[in-house]
Amino acid sequence: MRTWTNRLSLAILTFGFALPLAAQPGSQSIPDWMARQQEEIQRGVDAGVLTEREARSLRREQREIRQLGDSLRRDAYPPHEARRRLEERLRAADRRIYDLKNNDEFVYGSWDDRPPPPPPGGYDSGYPRPHPNYR
Repeated sequence: MRTWTNRLSLAILTFGFALPLAAQPGSQSIPDWMARQQEEIQRGVDAGVLTEREARSLRREQREIRQLGDSLRRDAYPPHEARRRLEERLRAADRRIYDLKNNDEFVYGSWDDRPPPPPPGGYDSGYPRPHPNYR
């Protein structure tokens, strides 16, 4: 009875450590990763946290990654090396998407016709309100 309990405990611990490792971003397929990034870009545009200029730049980066994958296949790179290079570029794209979605300086630039967001404490905390004809 004791060995059965020990084996069961060992199996539970093994699966407990293996499941988080299987959920790492690198374990997903490259096309799924790129599709997730494209959805993330579109969600950012729809939510208004990415400007069209930023979205264009991110989409251009996606196109370059796709072209890199095509050229690596065409040049017959070993699969593990091609995957490593693509994952490196996709991780950089993930960071860039995150940075642009969380950077108010780019969202509320001079080319953007939306008024800036209210200050952290609201306008009652001593900040002036924007002019009604702000553009």
